[in-house]
Amino acid sequence: MRGWRRAGISSLETLVIIDLLYSSARTVVIALTVSICTVFTFLAIGDDIEDLITNRITQVPFDLVTHLQKPQFWDLAARGISKLAQANLDFPQEQRAKVISDLASMGDRWGPYLAAITGDKRTCGPGGTQPDTTPR
Repeated sequence: MRGWRRAGISSLETLVIIDLLYSSARTVVIALTVSICTVFTFLAIGDDIEDLITNRITQVPFDLVTHLQKPQFWDLAARGISKLAQANLDFPQEQRAKVISDLASMGDRWGPYLAAITGDKRTCGPGGTQPDTTPR
């Protein structure tokens, strides 16, 4: 206290300064606590979202396989193709032939992948006609 009195500061002013320092320190501690809690909350939410996305991405191939194995899917696809084929009768024959050849080339290109996904060993060969004879 003697040092404060030499500087010309009264005890009331000293108490005000101490109270101001205490309030400032308390404000800083509260702000740091809120910031740390906010960061940990966002990290926990982000980790949960990342796990959810990762689980969903790994589940998609299984959902696709399950969906492709259902006969309803293929019935719906066949009905849709038939409906598209019947809807426009004035579609030129050359364009029809091109669409059919494009579909055949897509089947040749992507058929082995779909067969591998679904586990169908009969259509894993080139062109989808030869069985898969590779030893396992």
